[in-house]
Order: sequence, then structure tokens, then C-alpha cells
Amino acid sequence: MRAAAYCRVSTPAQGDEDKASIPEQIARIEKYCQEKGYSIADRYVDIGYSGAKSKRPEFQRMLNDAKKGKFDAIVCWKADRLSRGMYPAAVLMEVIEPLSIKLEAVEEHLDMNYFALLAVVGKMELDNMKARSKMGKEAKAKKGLTLGSHPYGYTYNKETGLLEINEKEAGLVRWIFDSYLKGSSIRQITAKLNDLGIPTPTPSKYGWLTSRVAIILGRSAYCGEAYYNQTWGSGKRHFKPKEEWIPTPCPSIISRETFEAAQVRKKANKQFLRKMSKHTFLLKHLLYCSECGMQFYGTTLGTAFTKVLAGGTRKTYHHKNESAFYMCRGMKFYPHIYNCRSPKRIWADDIEPLVWNKIDETLRCPEMLKFALDNRLEQIQSDIANEEQRLKMVKDNIGRCKREESWVITQAKKGTITEEQMDLQLRSSMEERERYETELKEILEAKEIRAKGEDIIIQAWERCQALVPRLDYLKDNQAEEAIKDKEAITHLLVDRIIVNGNDEVTINLAIPDPKSVDANCMSPSMPN
Repeated sequence: MRAAAYCRVSTPAQGDEDKASIPEQIARIEKYCQEKGYSIADRYVDIGYSGAKSKRPEFQRMLNDAKKGKFDAIVCWKADRLSRGMYPAAVLMEVIEPLSIKLEAVEEHLDMNYFALLAVVGKMELDNMKARSKMGKEAKAKKGLTLGSHPYGYTYNKETGLLEINEKEAGLVRWIFDSYLKGSSIRQITAKLNDLGIPTPTPSKYGWLTSRVAIILGRSAYCGEAYYNQTWGSGKRHFKPKEEWIPTPCPSIISRETFEAAQVRKKANKQFLRKMSKHTFLLKHLLYCSECGMQFYGTTLGTAFTKVLAGGTRKTYHHKNESAFYMCRGMKFYPHIYNCRSPKRIWADDIEPLVWNKIDETLRCPEMLKFALDNRLEQIQSDIANEEQRLKMVKDNIGRCKREESWVITQAKKGTITEEQMDLQLRSSMEERERYETELKEILEAKEIRAKGEDIIIQAWERCQALVPRLDYLKDNQAEEAIKDKEAITHLLVDRIIVNGNDEVTINLAIPDPKSVDANCMSPSMPN
């Protein structure tokens, strides 16, 4: 059993006292762990922090290490070292309960039910605070006031509650729109901003990104149309129906006509890019750079290249020969940070035959193919083991939500909380439980598929054996049908391809579920 030793004192002076000094706490915890047969994975010591707060540096580091699976139990001197209130208890239990990490104290029995109760109460109050905060923000927006967060180009005035134009940043916003409408691409604008060393709105080691510039070009606030309550969800944001948006006052940096012209060009470019490349990239989504860790993307230098200019007009540029190549994203989009290789491009005609020859060799050699299949089977078995742990965590969370719902109903019956508070907490808990139940269903479905791992491997072996007679036909065939077949086979057999700065290639093979590959693509009729 691996244990985390946690110690805390409220004031720096306490750290030197004999009664509850840090050295004394550590000594008693070490003796306790030794008697129990625990190994101490790490020691976490907070000096001068109250147990009523969760924002303690070492406490937070311990929670992060718990998520990484660095220990199986947390041992403290007394329970109050970990928490003296419901908020830290809620934060602690939210992390350790799904991971089944134990809590133990040297000097007293640590009652997990007490900690769980503190956590439930803390979560209820935190949810209430979030709900009140959201209601307050919506009320503020409906009164015509803006919130503290603001787009690049503006400053928030705390006294008036309104946005004011930051002339220095606003000048840059105008320059971005002006450059874009004069024909510069988003990528060119981004490169120019990084070359000039212009600070980003928020610190970033990558500097300006094309995505950040694209967001500026698509933000209607710059022409005086700002809204609150536009999106929902954490991580990937989703737009709410427009009737739910709350308009907020915002001074204009550019004209409405300028903003609309930029949107016309963005839409035209997006439609044009979909039609641009007709080349089938054999190694799409498989090629990685060992220097920066990013994927390569495929592109072409065609015999004719049309560029969309301001106002939707087009200009055609001509090249002598059409050539397909792969470019490292790190080197292309972050040249001020990465310099992965020279020359910059990896020509498709050089690397694609190299990879295909490896696939050809693997399919013709039963020993190599069997080795790859065995590795895949081991991966499937490992995935099953990981899913069991995830399954337990999800079931535990569903059980916790049900206990919370029962507890809330009980408190409402006792009159401890109001009916309105009960409805709010039940709705929150039921929504959380529904998410976990959906996840449980997905896990069980995936588990059922992976349980047939050996059958999958046998099917993959039979499928690969069936490909052997077609290898001579596919090797140098440039017909569209043959190229699509080679692409499907490549994605069946290859996990990833890694290229270093000297253009040395490492091919990692993998055999996925054959159901993931279109059977029609894999078994066309043989030519006469």
C-alpha cells in the first residue's frame, strides 16, 4: 500500500512547536505507516494555511498526484489536518472517492461517513453559490451592464459596469480586419503578429495562434453587437438558441460593413478549401513529428492555385508540376518556437512508398504479422482491465448521486432546507447521475465489444491473409480504386509513423478491430 503523508499547521510559529509541529506529525505518520506496512509515496506539508480552506499549495498538489494514481491512501496526524470545514472536505472527497483512496489518521479514527456528509453539504452550498452567481450575472446583463470578462480591444470599467475601448488593442483589431480584407490570410496575419513580437491577450508559449486571430475576425462585439448567455457546456462550447442571448452594450471598433465583409470572405475560403486538394494522402492522421510531437498535414502545390481575395474575388497562380507533400504543424504554425527539420517538406512520393513497402513486407511475413496481432491482443486485454476500474468509478458515482438525492429529500422533510433548495439540489444531482448513467451504458457496450478480443484477432488474421494475393496488384498501381484500397489497408495496419529531425522514419504497427474498416474498400474484385 502506497501512502501520502499530509501535515499542516495554521501558523508558521506552530511549525516549530513540539505539540503539533511538522517534524512531530511526520514522525508519527512514518511510525504509523511502518506498523501498517505502508510505503510513503510522498510527503505534503502546508505551513501557515487554515484547514477551512482548500486552496493550500501542498493540499492541491496532493489532489493532483491522487488523480495520477501515485498513492492508495492518505494518512494524516488528525482529521482536522485535512479539513476543518465542508468545502475542503467536498473538494477532497470529489477526488478520492471515485479512485477508492483511503483516509486514515494516526491519533483518532477517521470517520468516512462524517467526511462524506461534510462533502455533500459542501457540494450543495457550492451548487447554490453557482446558481446564485449565474442568476446575478443574467440580471446584470438584462440591466444593460457588462460582466468583468471582456474581448481583446476593450477594458472593463468597474465603476460604470461598461466596456470601454482600449485604443492600443483596438488599433491592432482594426489592423487585423484591414489586412484580412486586403487579401492577407489568417496564417499570414498570425505570422506577422509573432514576427513583430506583439503580446497575446493572455500569456502563451506559442504566441499568436491562427485560431485566436480567427476568433477576433468572427467576434460581432467589434461592430457593437455583444451578447451574454450565448453558449453552454465546459470544454467544447455549444451555442444556445439565439432567442436566449442577452444583448449587452458595447462600443464599436469597426463598422458593421467591415465585419460583414470579413464574414463573407471567411465563408468563401471555407467552401473553397473543401474543394482544393484532390490528392489522396496515404498517411493522413498517422504521421507525427518526434521533435514537437505534432501531426503532419498533407497539402499540394497544384498546377493552378486559386486564392480568394477581398470582396470574394479570386486570383489564380500557376505552378509547373503538381506535387503532394507533408508538413509538420509545429514548424508551419509555430516557426518562432519550432525548427523541426530542413528541408521543411516531406514529399509524399518519398515517404508513402517507404511505408507501403513496410506494410507489404509485414503481410508477406507471417511471423511479423503474428507479432503485431499478439501486441494488439495485449492492448485489448489491457483496455478491458482499465475499463473495469472506470466501470467501478462510474457505478460509485451513480451510488453517490442517489445517496445525495435521498439525503436532500430527508433534509427537506425535516425542514432543514427549503423546498426551492431541495428542487435545485435534486435537479443538479439528477443531471449528474444521468451523465454517469449514459457513461455507464457506453462502458458496458464497449466492454461487450472488447470481450470478443480473441475473435477480433482471428478475424484480423484472416483478413490480412486474404490481402496477400493482392499485394503485387496494389504495389505500383496508381488507379483511384487501388489508391483507396492502399489507404484502407494502411489505416488497418499502422498505429502511427514518427519522423525525427533527420527524416528517419519509425513505423509502429497495430491491428484494430476489422469492423472499423469498410469491407467494400478492402475486397474489390481482382482485375483479369
